[in-house]
Amino acid sequence: MNRHPLEELFRGSRKTLRVLRVLLTAREPLTKYAIENRAAVYDAGPLLDRLARIGVVKVVEGRPRRYSLDPSSPLVGAVEKLMRETGYL
Repeated sequence: MNRHPLEELFRGSRKTLRVLRVLLTAREPLTKYAIENRAAVYDAGPLLDRLARIGVVKVVEGRPRRYSLDPSSPLVGAVEKLMRETGYL
């Protein structure tokens, strides 16, 4: 997978960018495993917990737990706009 300039700009945040990109394109809540698989990252649990704490991600309780973006979060809209305008999404 080639690095996108956005990943270079936010070096050290590649996992976050990739997870957000997966969640922005998901049509339904995804499990942690599905997110890791689609984003080509590992150990996304702590990241998903952090994104939930700041209100970017909603946790759908159950077995297994699933995750989706919170469309009411202003951060989600701003990140989506940035990713679309730079061709990352």
